[in-house]
Amino acid sequence: MPRPPAFPSAASFSSRIATQIQDREDQQTAINEDQARLRENLKALKGGAEERELIQRYTHQLNTEEDTLDRLKKELGHLDVQQESAQQELKKTIDDLALTVDL
Repeated sequence: MPRPPAFPSAASFSSRIATQIQDREDQQTAINEDQARLRENLKALKGGAEERELIQRYTHQLNTEEDTLDRLKKELGHLDVQQESAQQELKKTIDDLALTVDL
């Protein structure tokens, strides 16, 4: 007896990867917007003694966000590879189904 097609699971996997990619891209956008805000705030500061603590806080936050952006970039690279693989698997499954129907 032929095995049931893997089409639904391949399509579902591809969809989950696309959702993960969109989530990571949304995170990147939010961080980029926050960094723009922080940079504007830093420009507005005059550098007085009372503002040093705020400058350090903003700088620390920028550094933390840069680390997060680096992590997200790596994750997106891995997800892109997974998505490509899932798309190839889905295409192969569809092609195999088409061949089965033709027979």
